[in-house]
Amino acid sequence: MRFSICIPTYDRRGQLLATLEHIRPQLDEACEIVVADNGSGDGTADAVRSWQQRHREVSVRLVARQSNAGFDHNLIDVVAAATGEYCWLLGDDDLPYPHAIREIRSALERHPGLPLLLLNYQRRDEISGRIDRPMMVSLPRDFSPATANEFFFHPCPKPSYFKLLGTNIITLSTNVIRRADWLAEVSAAAPWIGHSMIHVFVITAMLAARGPGLFLAAPQLAYTCNNARPWPNDVWHDYRTGAYGHLRDLGYDKARIAAAEAESITHRTWRDVVRSVLGPWTGRSTSKAEA
Repeated sequence: MRFSICIPTYDRRGQLLATLEHIRPQLDEACEIVVADNGSGDGTADAVRSWQQRHREVSVRLVARQSNAGFDHNLIDVVAAATGEYCWLLGDDDLPYPHAIREIRSALERHPGLPLLLLNYQRRDEISGRIDRPMMVSLPRDFSPATANEFFFHPCPKPSYFKLLGTNIITLSTNVIRRADWLAEVSAAAPWIGHSMIHVFVITAMLAARGPGLFLAAPQLAYTCNNARPWPNDVWHDYRTGAYGHLRDLGYDKARIAAAEAESITHRTWRDVVRSVLGPWTGRSTSKAEA
């Protein structure tokens, strides 16, 4: 099975190179890395080309834009350029566990045809360098429901970060998608480009059309938070007002959607809050184009 690691990136040369080095020992001839550079001004594209030259044993494909088109277009580009049956949508500063690729591929082989493998993950604070949350989803075992509704709205017990399993889809690196299913649904998600979470709209459509995915309970990576990358829009507002409406259009259970809307809260790190307050006074923008 051909497996693609798809990394959209923007102005994070150092973090990206660290991630590439981190995953390099796990790669074999059936794996490829695809990097989509969104017009970075820090030499990211040249750094990836140099990395390719130093590691010719690794299959690396670079898609380089001349200017930043926004996160959503860049993510669409990186999946379009991949050749694998499955694509891991990996953040440029998130760190997979040493055997994560092996564990993921093994799960996919045990469950052929999955539209989505959703990964559990830890959270690493970039400021302290520490794991401040060892398990973001506190489900004790793998979860393979019968329907997309049961998958998306499955309650996560405390101390999970999100209340519903499906909300974790918004964290890019938790998603391993079947590329053919993604390509079948991505064009219909075009109206949602600009919300900086196109993957949420595509993946929920994949689940509605092709059945539920599988949740892998053992964490497979450390997700990086407090990484000085503010969103260009209020993503959680857009999630509540856009994503839930999208679920209704896709035929998800309306009662469960209404209950989720009633419970939803804004999730922001303290750094996001500080930026939003101090930005106008310091002259530092609180909205920066995403990867």
